[in-house]
Amino acid sequence: MNSDPMNVISPHKDDAAASLSISLAALSARGIPIRIINCFTVTQFAPFHSAGDSTDISALRMEEDCIFAKELGIADALVDLGRSDAPLRSQAGIRGIICQDQLDAEDQAEIISLAKDIRRLTYAGPLLLPLALGNHIDHHIALRAGLLARETTRIALYEDLPYAASRKSSEIESVVARIGKELGLEFSPKVIHFDNALQFKEKCLRIYKSQLTSSTICRLLDYAKLFDCGERIWLTPDLRRTVGD
Repeated sequence: MNSDPMNVISPHKDDAAASLSISLAALSARGIPIRIINCFTVTQFAPFHSAGDSTDISALRMEEDCIFAKELGIADALVDLGRSDAPLRSQAGIRGIICQDQLDAEDQAEIISLAKDIRRLTYAGPLLLPLALGNHIDHHIALRAGLLARETTRIALYEDLPYAASRKSSEIESVVARIGKELGLEFSPKVIHFDNALQFKEKCLRIYKSQLTSSTICRLLDYAKLFDCGERIWLTPDLRRTVGD
């Protein structure tokens, strides 16, 4: 088995847990090393926590993420890039997260800068990138930066939640096909399971008390139920050989 870590590009500190708790636990249990690279981690966004400045809230979210990493057994495999999230970059508050039809010059510059960080950290290691299924600009930038940084054909795409839960399967397949055509690569789906998957995922999601309500957690768990209590990722043939069937 290749010893390169699976480099999970997570736009924010809760995205890997929301979208990949089951998958990362299963891969880690099979001896595949995991590295979570959190991109936009300087933030004032904590809707279910008492008010604080960006320093306090960023530290709180780091604490949540470290607990999640311990649950996965990868406590030393978190990378914090320390980049400001969209509301802080735009100074437009929550309105600043909306992805327009065309990325502007500032967004393009952010993609190039983030790609340099990702390339420096991952070299030619496998990449697990968000599909950017919603309209959150940070997810689109993370995807584009990961694709720009890639020096490998070992790539996977994950269905970033909660956005995937609002998309038809045909819409998700269309996004995957478009990215595959752009790269000249073919992606095929793989559903990953893990023992007591729903209980484990719920435990992980409840760590993020500053971000997730019980109703949102139920929605994310319901999405896993669509895949027989698993998570679906999309793999190139080269990465499928690494992950195995």
